[in-house]
Amino acid sequence: MPHPSPTGTLPADTTGAMLLAAAVIRQAWLDRISPSEHIRGEAQRFWRNPQAVSFWADALDVDPDRLRHAALTRVAAKGRTAG
Repeated sequence: MPHPSPTGTLPADTTGAMLLAAAVIRQAWLDRISPSEHIRGEAQRFWRNPQAVSFWADALDVDPDRLRHAALTRVAAKGRTAG
């Protein structure tokens, strides 16, 4: 998805589907570190499901495998340093 311009407006070719996909991925990203065990578990299930991540990532034309790897690796690294 294209980045907003310096004025904060989105490019004209940004679609509602792109905005929805960005919101879903953003929420799943944030949920990885939720204080709620249930929400963290739901996020982990999402990130471990290649089809789910691919569905949303494709709408943004981003690499789903790279996105999944970043999400799962950063959570694992956070868990190692937190304990």
